Amino acid sequence: MQHCKKGRFKVLPYGLYTWVALLNIHWEDILINFVRGLPIIRNAHDSIFVVVEKFSKTTHFIQYHKIDYACFIINLAFREVVILHGFPTSIVFDKDTKFLSYF
Repeated sequence: MQHCKKGRFKVLPYGLYTWVALLNIHWEDILINFVRGLPIIRNAHDSIFVVVEKFSKTTHFIQYHKIDYACFIINLAFREVVILHGFPTSIVFDKDTKFLSYF
């Protein structure tokens, strides 16, 4: 007959739980990413400009052509995101050379 061994943990509590203050300010911090190389369908866009809000993970998917200029893509962002939600305080985006050079 084998005896069951109880696991003994020597973890001490490190303190009381504290509340994290959550701000209900949406669209203040956003992430921007580009999805390129989609299959080309007749007269369709082949790239997607993705804007994600950090707090609620709400997204906007904006389609464009890979050959579009950066100023056109920024105008798309203003039309689709900034007019609806206001200008964000911080923007994090991937290292897209076309967008970085104009921004």
